[in-house]
Amino acid sequence: MQKNFGQTPLWWARRTGHHEIADLLLEKYRENGMVVQKDDSPIRTISVSDNKSNRYCDVCMLRILDRDMYYHCRVCNSGDFDICEECVALKAHCLDQSAHTLIKEVNT
Repeated sequence: MQKNFGQTPLWWARRTGHHEIADLLLEKYRENGMVVQKDDSPIRTISVSDNKSNRYCDVCMLRILDRDMYYHCRVCNSGDFDICEECVALKAHCLDQSAHTLIKEVNT
């Protein structure tokens, strides 16, 4: 089961650092003869509770860590639409993928 940009439950468990859940999912993959896809491995794992950033990715809804790169659309959501690097790697885009330019920025 995948969301719009390929985020499976295994991807979410790994992305948010829930290793026990990821292990259980992997056990079920093996039991059912399922293959782990490349997209099931996030670029990096974040600690959901430790990050104090107020900036969120508008695609995955996870916080964008301080000093992390992200992409900003100055048009969508009244100029407040941000996408983390992880979601951009999964080909995520702003609300109008054909007309808006995303600007790469650093979260401070």
